Amino acid sequence: MKLYASIVLATYGILASAFAGEDRNAVVRLHEIVLSEFSVKEAPLSKSLGIVRSAWEERYPDESFPVIVLGSFEHESDAALGATMDLKNVPALTVVTYLAQVHSMTVRHGLDLVVLRPVMTPDEGAWTSVMLSLSDTSVDALELSRESDGDETANQAIKKTLMNLGLSFDPAFEVRWFGGSQQLFVRNTPEEISKLKGLLMLFDAGYSVSKTGAENAGEQGDDAN
Repeated sequence: MKLYASIVLATYGILASAFAGEDRNAVVRLHEIVLSEFSVKEAPLSKSLGIVRSAWEERYPDESFPVIVLGSFEHESDAALGATMDLKNVPALTVVTYLAQVHSMTVRHGLDLVVLRPVMTPDEGAWTSVMLSLSDTSVDALELSRESDGDETANQAIKKTLMNLGLSFDPAFEVRWFGGSQQLFVRNTPEEISKLKGLLMLFDAGYSVSKTGAENAGEQGDDAN
């Protein structure tokens, strides 16, 4: 699939210094925008993203929409694709992620930018990012402070904890803890994020988890976290 980055970049805009005065990065703020209703039927990607963009512009009228699409909306292979969703009270970032999945696109983003691009070939280096809401059980099991909110010391501590439990983090990958809302932002490979989700499920099920060799092992009993 031929990429038409310049066309879409002109449509959606590139972030420059618009976020310099904000305490929270653009990706987090996109997650904080909750759409009371998101309903589309066989809608093309441009139309669906337009709904999310309108919600962003209503909240932040002076800032560029932080979603860039690398690819043509009019490519023949995309002609039959259309998203059909009926969602309630859903974060805008989640909607963008769902739309990318429907249209066979990967999602990559840093702090101030979300990039969607067509799946060209199997990409062993693909990465993604998620914002996970942690239960009280998982917060306690990971010994996270509810008073820390994006604090770098806390971020490094949780990263070390997760690595001790068997997750891997390349230097470019990161984790950020927002204690006030009990949300964990993670950027890593899909495989490592799947491991993390499984880890949280074990905690919520009453297991204590420790790293044994190259794998995680869970044990249920009186000493469970």
